Amino acid sequence: MGGGFFKFLRLPVSLAWEAFGEGTGARSLIEVRRRIGKYRPAPMVLNDDPVIGCIMLAEPSFLPEEK
Repeated sequence: MGGGFFKFLRLPVSLAWEAFGEGTGARSLIEVRRRIGKYRPAPMVLNDDPVIGCIMLAEPSFLPEEK
């Protein structure tokens, strides 16, 4: 158990991938872009770098495990 603070960030998808990598739930930047593209009204083109919302856990703390 433990705790922390949730922070909401708006980042270009390329920066989100650089910061979180597979922590995004995808295996590659291409996969992240494909997933995001499903929710956009118009298809993404090669140089699109849309801004996405990212929620991250900041300053996590962990309590010692009970034995």
